[in-house]
Amino acid sequence: MGENHFDEKDIAKISAIINTMDQLSDTSYIWVTSLQKRETWCSEKTADFFGLPDQIVPDFEHQLMEYIYPYDQPEYLEGIEKRLQGIELDEELCIRIRTKDKSYALFSIHTQVLLDEKGIPEYLIVLIKNENIFQKIDSLTDLYSEARFADDLKEVIAQEEKFAILQVQVKGFSTFNLVYGRDFSNDLLREIALQFIYMMDSDKAVYRLESERFVFILKKSGRQELLDFDKKVRQVLDAGIMVDGKLHPLKMASGAILLENYHGDASSVRGQVTYALNHSISKHQHQLVIFNDEVQTSRGADLALMKVIHQSVRNNCEGFYVVYQPIVDSNTGKIVGAEALVRWSHELYGTVPPGMFIEWLETDPSMYDLGNFVLRTALTETKKLLISKPDFFINVNISIRQLERPEFRQEVVKILSETEFPAKNLCMELTERCKDFPLDVLEQDVRFFQSYGIRVAMDDYGTGSASSNIVMNIPMDEIKIDMSFIRSIIDNPKNQAMVRSILYFADKSNMTTCLEGVENEELQNYLRDYNATWFQGYYYSKPIPFDALKNMLV
Repeated sequence: MGENHFDEKDIAKISAIINTMDQLSDTSYIWVTSLQKRETWCSEKTADFFGLPDQIVPDFEHQLMEYIYPYDQPEYLEGIEKRLQGIELDEELCIRIRTKDKSYALFSIHTQVLLDEKGIPEYLIVLIKNENIFQKIDSLTDLYSEARFADDLKEVIAQEEKFAILQVQVKGFSTFNLVYGRDFSNDLLREIALQFIYMMDSDKAVYRLESERFVFILKKSGRQELLDFDKKVRQVLDAGIMVDGKLHPLKMASGAILLENYHGDASSVRGQVTYALNHSISKHQHQLVIFNDEVQTSRGADLALMKVIHQSVRNNCEGFYVVYQPIVDSNTGKIVGAEALVRWSHELYGTVPPGMFIEWLETDPSMYDLGNFVLRTALTETKKLLISKPDFFINVNISIRQLERPEFRQEVVKILSETEFPAKNLCMELTERCKDFPLDVLEQDVRFFQSYGIRVAMDDYGTGSASSNIVMNIPMDEIKIDMSFIRSIIDNPKNQAMVRSILYFADKSNMTTCLEGVENEELQNYLRDYNATWFQGYYYSKPIPFDALKNMLV
């Protein structure tokens, strides 16, 4: 220890409280500042986290600056000075802080003041919590969030036991929003969540996904247990949910999957259960659809399905086609471009969502041919729009299977030449999956494409540290902020802080920005104050065929 300016009474009082509190969370860090002496006592865990040689540090709040993300430092300085003065103590401050692995994570800073015997502020207590970008609790319903579901699904798969996943969508929420308003719909969602919580036990867990979708993990459940639980959920909704003293009977659609000793990845399971739910809505009058019945897909049949998909790629991408989701000017709402997205349809399997096959193909060399098919198709079709809309641009996702092939660069140049598509109207989107690609090689690819006038964007930005690392080291032209930050941003100060800091960073780095997941007018109007370049989401359009896109531009 260094020189100790806290007296023994101080140390005893602080240590007993803080060291006990410090053990309550692995992701929280605590310190106490003497407002008279301007010295800080850090818990052992906090001192270790910041690499401090001493637990007692003079002017610690300002020494902390070297750990704060550069673009967040002005906001941190202003916020911490106010709190040292006893101002805005109850308001949460969200800042990115460098962690021990040298990456940045979002932390929420919480403060409170302790008064001495005369009522004069004596100590400032600070707790910072690593939010790790995604929250594990849904802020509206207090259910586990989508991020927690992703973690728990991986864990239950690893246990290699039988389980079921049930995803439900409560019907009629668009009507409730229209007739009663958003506050009523939120109250209804909270009451639904409460009823679902009552149904849980040690082998069941419930999570809220986007909007009015929920998902359940049912451990040790076979077919009959799944059927019984689905029936029970429907009965709870049929009986009605009480809001404002009135019962509101509800209906639902549901999709599920049964698994035992499953050795695949979690993303495939999620795609399959969503596929089943979508079929419940579109083809089965909202009754329960079990994916195992729609597509025979045990471990052996997964391989059979992949064989069909691979054969489709080899047969000149037979059954694959491209749809387009409009991208709009954030100020005017006018369509200025579109993102090209691949779909697959088969006589036996019907229209299969990309979540069921993209993850598989990303690990297979056939993705190279499929990716080039999407690029060629998108440029060929949208070239027709440039006659009347010369500034219209098209975004195309590029896979790591394409980037790793040396001939890909010239293949892109060849496709541009053969389709006579202007390079300046093409934007190539890279994803988080590029994290496994050597940065120096990725930079060479990006600079090559930019030398032809092609723009390059970082897709799904914010969902992991890899995308930040790529953008910090490679000269990207655009950042597309992942929709997980946008869906609940109006009521979520953490998401607000994160999105504002990303947009500030992009502006200072001369990059354009696109906010994904804009799904209603309220969200659009709210986000306009953020000054992003583009918006994209279901409020403007779902992914649509080319002819429908062309009609929207007339």
